[in-house]
Amino acid sequence: MFPDLNFRALLYGVPGDCALCGRILDKLDRKRGVCSLCKRELQAEMSWVCKGCGLPLTPPLRLCPTCRNSPYHFVAAASAGLYKGELKRALDRFDRGDRWLCHPLGELLADAAAPLAPFQIIVPVPSQGAFDLAGKMSEITGIPVLRRLNRKGIAQKRSIFRKSKWERVESPVLEGNGKGIEGASVLIVDEVMGTGMTLHEAAGALLDAGAARVLAATVARSVRKRGW
Repeated sequence: MFPDLNFRALLYGVPGDCALCGRILDKLDRKRGVCSLCKRELQAEMSWVCKGCGLPLTPPLRLCPTCRNSPYHFVAAASAGLYKGELKRALDRFDRGDRWLCHPLGELLADAAAPLAPFQIIVPVPSQGAFDLAGKMSEITGIPVLRRLNRKGIAQKRSIFRKSKWERVESPVLEGNGKGIEGASVLIVDEVMGTGMTLHEAAGALLDAGAARVLAATVARSVRKRGW
């Protein structure tokens, strides 16, 4: 297998090898670009998650401590899998320029977001990777994309995890007025969700612009052990 170049993708326009493990795809999996085995492994990782932020939990917990004590501005969030192993390597390769991975990663993003429906608009966080994935998700779902968030910069803000702790957070701001957003259910998308603070700030900007509710979806979820 060739870890950095999918020759079938170049020859036929669709991935011929699984974007994660490199197995040759069968006809049913070729459209998505990820084999059934990898898809099942990702689903198993996210089989029991926080109803608020999508963080993997131990049953029977329904909410993580953060969502119980200091809820995010978004209503709910979902991710296709954990930011580790083959999924992490695929995202790293995507960021380094393997653009054919936009197709399979966009498929994973669309699948992760499906349980959050309905939403009328997809809004990517201000990064090239998120822009590309949002565009691919729009192709898959038919839901329009609005690139209305810009980078405000990095600021020191109180972490929603610990009120006494400060964290460096990117604070996206909305460009222009709330046209196209007012009264809508909006999905924010990004490549990876870590603490969730960037998505939290982006959701706040959209709510201030008049969005009825904000949801969030990412390809992967980074998890720091907290003992729950």
